[in-house]
Order: sequence, then C-alpha cells, then structure tokens
Amino acid sequence: MPSWGFGVPALLFGIAAVSVSGIHPSQALRREVRRGGLAATLLGGISALFAYPRAGLIVALFWAQIIVRGLLNVLLVVAAVELLHVGEQGVGYLNSAIGAGGFIGVLATVTLVSRRKMAAPFAIGLVLWGTPILLIGLVPIAPAAVLFLAVLGLGNAVLDVAGFTIMQRNVPNAVRGRVFGVLESGVMLGTGIGSGLAPLLIALLHIRGALIVTGLLLPTLAVLTWRWVARADADAVIPERELALLRRVPMLAPLPMTILEQVAGDLSEVSFTDGQSIIREGEVGDRFYILASGRTRVTSADEPRAELGPGDSFGEIALVRNVPRTASVVAIGKVEAFALDRESFCAAVSGDVRSSRAADDVIDHRLAGTYHRADE
Repeated sequence: MPSWGFGVPALLFGIAAVSVSGIHPSQALRREVRRGGLAATLLGGISALFAYPRAGLIVALFWAQIIVRGLLNVLLVVAAVELLHVGEQGVGYLNSAIGAGGFIGVLATVTLVSRRKMAAPFAIGLVLWGTPILLIGLVPIAPAAVLFLAVLGLGNAVLDVAGFTIMQRNVPNAVRGRVFGVLESGVMLGTGIGSGLAPLLIALLHIRGALIVTGLLLPTLAVLTWRWVARADADAVIPERELALLRRVPMLAPLPMTILEQVAGDLSEVSFTDGQSIIREGEVGDRFYILASGRTRVTSADEPRAELGPGDSFGEIALVRNVPRTASVVAIGKVEAFALDRESFCAAVSGDVRSSRAADDVIDHRLAGTYHRADE
C-alpha cells in the first residue's frame, strides 16, 4: 500500500528525532552567538568561496552533480516506462539499486579516511556519477541498468566523502560552516533546475539522447577541471606537526582524522622563557596546552608533582570539570607549545565518547597525583 511508503519513513524519522533530543553535551560551552540572519550567512559564505577559490570550485562541481540528480529524478521515471519497459513499479527497483550501491560505497570510503590526497577520488566520484546514466542511454537493458545505478550509488558515496574533505581542508574553521551552508542552500535549487530541464531535454533529444547528454556532463567536467581540483590538494593545509602532537594526547587521539584536522586548525603556537609561569594554581582555566619542545615543572600546593616534556599536555582539568586550576606549570628553559582555547577543546572532547572517557581517566590520575608521560 502506498500509505506504508509514507508512514514507515515518517515513523523512523520520528524515532530518530526523539533519540537525538535526548543527547546533551557533557559540559556547557561558552560560545559567542552571532546573529546576522540568513542573508548575512549566505553572503558570508559566498564571499568565503571567492576568498578560497579551490573550495568554490568544489562547491560548483557539487552543484553540477545536484542538477544531474534533479535530471535523473525525471529521466529515470520516463526511462523505466518507455525505454527499459519495467513499468512504474520498476522505478522503485532502480532507485533501490542506487541505495544498495551507496551502502557498498560507504564501506569503500573507509579506505579514504587516512588519505592525504582527495582530488583523484573526487574526480572518480564525478565520473561514476555520470557514466552509469550515459550507459543506460547506450545500453537500455533493465538488468544492466540496475547494475549501472548501483555503480552510481557507490560513486555518490565516494564523491561526498572526498569532496567534503577537500572543502574542509581548504577553508579555515571560522568560515567552514558558512561554506557548507552555501552548498546545502543550493541542493533544492539545483534539484529543481535539473527536474525542470529534464522535460526540455526529452522533447529535444528523446529519452535516450537526454540520458546520454546528462551522463556526459559530470565526466566532462571532471576532465576539464582536473587541473584545478588537483591543486586543491596541494593548497590544502594539513598541519603535520600539530597532528602528530594531537595523536599523542590520550583524550584527543581517538578522534576521527577530519575532527583532528579541525582541532589542529584551532591551535595557536605559544612560547615561554625559563621560569615563566604557563598556568597558575587557583586561576580560571581558559586554555589547554600541548608541549612541542622544552620541559615544564608541575607543582601543586608548592609541592613538586612532575616534569613534562615534548608530547605531554596539561590544563584539561579546569576546562572539563569547570574548576580553578589545580596546579601550576612553569617553564624549564625555553618552551614551545600549542594552545587550544576552552571552547574548541571542550567541543572536541565532549563530542566523542572515547575522548570523554580518556579525559576522565587522565583527570582521575592527575588528581590522584599520578602523571603519565607521553614517552612512557
């Protein structure tokens, strides 16, 4: 019954909404709220795309893919009835093939997580999105069409992961949300444009011609823009030194690579001279520190607690437990470190169960007077 097709998804969405509503951060974040309205947000995102043209190119290619998606929504219905002869019910099977391919694609994208270069997977995703549509126009056989669309679904997963990663690496944290907002704002518009163009293409080229032209669009764009997409990898700022340090911090190491890259982008480099106080016992904590070079002495109630070296970190107790600093840390000789502000640190740690548990373990050991060194 058609009603089940609407009722079951609605029920699942309701269950998901109830489940999400019960999620609360483990700690309230001190966040400055900026209100500018939708227009200001969109204009800010568009200006960011001009400031970071590599990300702008990726957004433009995503919009092209969205238009093709809108075209496919209409073309698939016509092709099922007039070209593949599977009837209206066959449209559901064809769309299911896309979903099945997407599931396989999600499994395949696991291998992309640790890749530094994402331009090639992104270009391949564009090709895999368009070529199956082209092949349906060239080889209008129903079983083959199911296989072609499964490949399209796989390509969609690869395209999303690679494209989002490239965008994330090419814009700073401060404007990243606006850039993604501009991308998402074009989803409905692009789908509508594609759906509106489909009848015109069918009228001019018939269904097979419309499929062939639609299928050629994204592979052609992948070839024409490859030179600039490849440069997006080269322009991407991947802070290797900062990432290496973050991976040595127990409470941050469990985070996914994409989140670690965001945290690395929020780090600020600081330095201290011999005997200079980095944090003082009893003060309000506002930063988390990771030592890059040099050594520090930790004292509590004027009693020595530990000496820390490169890779060690401190300052998390005041941030996570929202209490004054429980110890003082003083530089021994010249010290170079990276500092992470309270909001960025708490957002990263509280957003991952494994990181939260690791933070609690570190804090419990330190409050008990035990310090584990990074090189132990």
